[in-house]
Amino acid sequence: MNAQIPVVYAHVLALCASPLVHSYAAAALQQLAVTCGRPLHVLSRLLAVTAERVYGTEEVRKQVSGSFLVEVLEGTVERTLATCKEAELSAPQFVVAFPLLRETLTRAYSLGSQDAALQLLELHTVQGGAYPRGEMAEVLLRVMVLVPRLAERAQAALLRLAPALTGTEHHALLRHGIESALPPVRQAALLALKAMHARALTGDDLTLSHMWLATSDTDEENHALAVQLWAAYNRPLTIQALQTLYSLLKNPDVVIRKLTATAVAAGHKECKVDLSETLLDVFTLYEVRFTLTILFASFATFPHSYSSLTRVQENLPFVDQKVDTFWEMRSGIALLIGACSVVVTQRELPEIFQFLIGTALYDQHEQVRQQLVQAGIDLINAAAASGADLTASVLPIFEKHLEQPSDNEPDTDRIREAVVVFMGGAARSLAATDPKLKVVISKLIEVLHTPSESVQRAVAQYLVSLMSAAKEAQEVDAFINTLLERLRTGKSSTDRRGAAYGLAGVVKGTLR
Repeated sequence: MNAQIPVVYAHVLALCASPLVHSYAAAALQQLAVTCGRPLHVLSRLLAVTAERVYGTEEVRKQVSGSFLVEVLEGTVERTLATCKEAELSAPQFVVAFPLLRETLTRAYSLGSQDAALQLLELHTVQGGAYPRGEMAEVLLRVMVLVPRLAERAQAALLRLAPALTGTEHHALLRHGIESALPPVRQAALLALKAMHARALTGDDLTLSHMWLATSDTDEENHALAVQLWAAYNRPLTIQALQTLYSLLKNPDVVIRKLTATAVAAGHKECKVDLSETLLDVFTLYEVRFTLTILFASFATFPHSYSSLTRVQENLPFVDQKVDTFWEMRSGIALLIGACSVVVTQRELPEIFQFLIGTALYDQHEQVRQQLVQAGIDLINAAAASGADLTASVLPIFEKHLEQPSDNEPDTDRIREAVVVFMGGAARSLAATDPKLKVVISKLIEVLHTPSESVQRAVAQYLVSLMSAAKEAQEVDAFINTLLERLRTGKSSTDRRGAAYGLAGVVKGTLR
């Protein structure tokens, strides 16, 4: 019977939130606590009442003031701890007490109750018995994030618990550790995985994908540890496991989105798979999210008519960033496109830039748009560094777009600015005598008024290369005078900053 208590207790606890049966559920919880036997049976009534007040219906919770609930919960945890000093709780008994420990440690309760709750967990980080070790690992990782003063104790308890994790219990380390935005939490998860012995880990897609994700950690210590674990894990990365990481591209934290993008891009090199198919999947994923965003924006501003969703730039409705629920995924895709600069070949470049110019750069979320522009810059720079012939592959795409008449709409103007920046990067391989060079330099100087400092910095770098090739041209003085005038009389700080970047690039390139 005791072996079934953990399963039954979880179901009964969930029923505490039911308006119809919450009182019966509380009575059942009390009976289950009694069934567990000594020493917990003496606290059965207190545990049941506290669980009902913490996990009960909204009406029940309203009847109890916050301060009173804190007192009750603190008293329950401390009495449970006092009971444990006589004998450790059995697995079924611990399962009965665990929801209250989790509530205490992951909510803003008193320091004393949190200390007592963590001490209870520390007493039960032992091998053997059907303890909820996966959930315990999750709580300890969350304590490291939510209660920094207890982080050191929580990590030590996690490392004692780790060798006892079996089956898929280590998934808690992956979801709540490897996916954490905090480097110390990711390190704690990696150390726990090391304590488990990497070879003993399962080969499911979640484990495989997250072990690979960890190797892209930007923290040097975490990266070294993750590489060591990956070597010990000794399993080949599969495209299915890599695709499992796509869901993390929409993670609320940009740190995890960046790590995921880097891991997915590097994974294609590891798997030795064709990047074209993945790019097609990514582009489709972006277009679906973008189309849904437009639909929701249209419904929110109804009546609003637009001619076609197949060309998102036609009569695009305004998208309020506060209600744009899909922007994180589009941000992750933008970061992934940029990360692919390390593996993309000249063959894929035209397809990527046609997607950026024809669809993605119409995105109305400012952060996503900036990341897309940066992705294009990264692709151009990486391709140029590898010796790719950009004048033949992508420069005609940029020229064709700029030849189209401008309609002076904000969306199209922003895209033209981005295309000019891309063109500047691609034009670095033009001959000094090519007449296109002067046109490109002039356009780059014009685009320096953009508010994005990263774009201004990229333009300045491009000007260094282009002016180095064109320093014999008579227009050099005119370029410098134009920038000096803008530096003195610019209406905004971003204009003056852009002029400063541009002037530095022109002068440095001319002096080469």
